[in-house]
Amino acid sequence: MSVFADMIEDAVVRHKANIALIDTHANKSFSFTDMNSYFDKISHQVMASGLKAGDHAAIYQRNSYHWVAAEGGLAKQGIVIVPINIYLSGTEAAWVLDHSVSAAVFLDDETAALLDGSADKAIKPILRFNSESLSGISDEADGDVVDFKTNLSINAASPYKIMYSSATTGVPKGIICPNGIMAGVVTGALANQLRDVESKDRLLIATPLTHVANSFFWAFFMRGASTVLMRRFDADEYCKQIIDNAVTHSFLVPTLLIDLINFLEENPGVVASLRSSSLRALWYAGSPIPPATAKRAESLLGPILNQQYGLTELYSGFPAMACTELRSAWHSKKPGSCGRSVTGCVIRIEGDNGNLARPGEPGEVIIRLQGAPAGYWSPPQSLHGAFRDGWIHTGDIGYLDEDEFLYVIDRKNDMIISGGLNIYPAEVEACIAEHPDVVQSAVVGVSDDRWVEVPIAAVVRRSDGTVSEEELIDFVRSKIAHYKCPKRIEFVEKLAVTSAGKVSRQKVRAELLGEA
Repeated sequence: MSVFADMIEDAVVRHKANIALIDTHANKSFSFTDMNSYFDKISHQVMASGLKAGDHAAIYQRNSYHWVAAEGGLAKQGIVIVPINIYLSGTEAAWVLDHSVSAAVFLDDETAALLDGSADKAIKPILRFNSESLSGISDEADGDVVDFKTNLSINAASPYKIMYSSATTGVPKGIICPNGIMAGVVTGALANQLRDVESKDRLLIATPLTHVANSFFWAFFMRGASTVLMRRFDADEYCKQIIDNAVTHSFLVPTLLIDLINFLEENPGVVASLRSSSLRALWYAGSPIPPATAKRAESLLGPILNQQYGLTELYSGFPAMACTELRSAWHSKKPGSCGRSVTGCVIRIEGDNGNLARPGEPGEVIIRLQGAPAGYWSPPQSLHGAFRDGWIHTGDIGYLDEDEFLYVIDRKNDMIISGGLNIYPAEVEACIAEHPDVVQSAVVGVSDDRWVEVPIAAVVRRSDGTVSEEELIDFVRSKIAHYKCPKRIEFVEKLAVTSAGKVSRQKVRAELLGEA
């Protein structure tokens, strides 16, 4: 087996009867022994179907114990896992299946219907496993299958999974994560972000297992701790699960964190219950949040916010799920920062001339690789894109302060140049967020005859908010340089997001210009 599959086996042996997983939608809980039985049953099923080590198999379904079982079973066979974001349409999922050369796909009823309704009728025939009615996979871990082990020896450099980017610019890329790196991701998390985790702790996951939540799950699994798994995020249910299941840790993306903040502000009774609960660490990642939003969160939840920063390409050549951590003790002391580099990670800021930037000077964030990256799945494998000269070029603009804390200002491609002056949308959004009537905003650039490009904004107001466009523009003009202020503001009910839950300025811009 691979190093990672061996780690799964070791965790099962050590923690046997401990609760490994609680599926809130199915209302079922599973011990480590139970989950291992499911892994083995999946392994037998894929073997019987003719799949072999090195083949690719996709998982396209909502969070469930079936999702986890599919990954564990495939990992034991050395089959390369292709996680497909549940928020992709059937047509987009069909594209990923084709591009990744997947020989099989694990579905549920919902995604099977999406794929069947795909506009891409030319999709190649592949094996389908519907996890909700999979032959040979019972709803009870009855022990009728003996512990399954394989004599396969999977090289650490061979692919463990292919992770597809959310395609904020252009076509999604398939980033190859080798087996050795996946093992390092988990051990690195337990040595850095999750170093406080013990077997008695409990994780709550409400974001798709296709993304960072997956690394959180496996880190808790290897530690012998349990995970409470929600099918999808709902703020009310999320809070109930924290309280009812004595959750100690959780992870959200900024969009969902903002949803949680809005819910708590309207339900002060829930705030009191959360403040007295066992929750001690709420991690978030995916994009920065404005300091004003962070203050709102901390006033409600207390000093439990932690942030990390990374990108999918990291999984190709660096053994960590993120390259920085900003722990709760520093969260309010370094507003706007995403933390210091984790142990073993080297971060630099590269100026336009290729030289390293001084403290406080903005430039592109670059991350030192540890060895040759596995690169992208094309096929054939390609190292074009973010990987250059031993570094990952993130495409993010940021700076390091005198204490080596990283601040990510914006995406390089999102920067607006107005009259020859640089405008970073995230800076303007942070200013807009300071207004008490504002929930969230997105600033984008549009063409202008005189200035070449000017900023405009889409703004989500609070339900009881009354601020007008003119009043909000005046508010921003009182705080930052006038050339940075939006020339137009449009109030919207919600902001368009990518499949990863990040605000998509590209989609927002199209909507504001009537091109969506």
